[in-house]
Amino acid sequence: MYHLILNRHAARGRLLAFLPRLERALQGAGLDYVLHRTESPLEVLALAQTLADQATLVGVGGDGTLHSVVGAAVAYGREFGMIPLGSANDYVRGLGWDMSLAASVRRLGQPAAALDAGCLGDGRVFANGLGMGFDAQVARLAHQAPGNLRGLGRYLWAVAQALRDLEQRRATVYADGRLVFDGPALLIAVMNGTRYGGGFRIAPQAHPADGLFDVVIARELRRAQVAAVLPRVIAGLHLNHPAVLHLRAREVQVLWEAPVDAHVDGEMAAASDRFHARILPGALRLRGAGPLR
Repeated sequence: MYHLILNRHAARGRLLAFLPRLERALQGAGLDYVLHRTESPLEVLALAQTLADQATLVGVGGDGTLHSVVGAAVAYGREFGMIPLGSANDYVRGLGWDMSLAASVRRLGQPAAALDAGCLGDGRVFANGLGMGFDAQVARLAHQAPGNLRGLGRYLWAVAQALRDLEQRRATVYADGRLVFDGPALLIAVMNGTRYGGGFRIAPQAHPADGLFDVVIARELRRAQVAAVLPRVIAGLHLNHPAVLHLRAREVQVLWEAPVDAHVDGEMAAASDRFHARILPGALRLRGAGPLR
């Protein structure tokens, strides 16, 4: 049985209009399903606890919905699927998915692949990544973008706003217990997926099932330098930039001189001056994940 997780706030209100098409596609594929309208990750967690062991959770929405479903799937050992309907869908786009409805429904009937998850110090589980500093400030501002902007356009609007009040704090980073960076930083990303922000390929070499985070640290940059490097980030060609440090690790600890904005799978997290993340190898079982490079 497929249990579809619907958040009425997902996809900027387009979900209800999309629902009849989705139900017709599921019925046409002969899939048994139940619709669940939820408001928060805690509701998804409570729902997963009540389901039979063979139940499959299916997120219908964007990266925020994915984040809610992933937490519940890992907590209770459920397989899960995604019907991507968000404005960014960064995680599944990073897997190279065909985003059509027909392909999404077809993947639900395919075997699950084991993929890595990340876990924060407070137990919060994520699929795609943790971002701190400038990129998290951009993620926060993107929620204020004009309603006609979607995906990358929303984040580019937010970048322009964030550059006006650019602030770069000192950070100390430990990877697998080893000091790897100490100094002012524009941003620090701890990634399991390859992209965030509607199309920024921040970790183009990341693999979702290699048991390692890709950690990308951007040292302090002037406003003009930030603007100049953004096209390289979108193309995934920034890792050889002299201000960028790239490494891999199973566990990462970041200490900031003062609290900074942070986002997890694109969802805003509480500002903090310390973050801890560890990899959970093979903790995700995603239906139809497809061949992994």
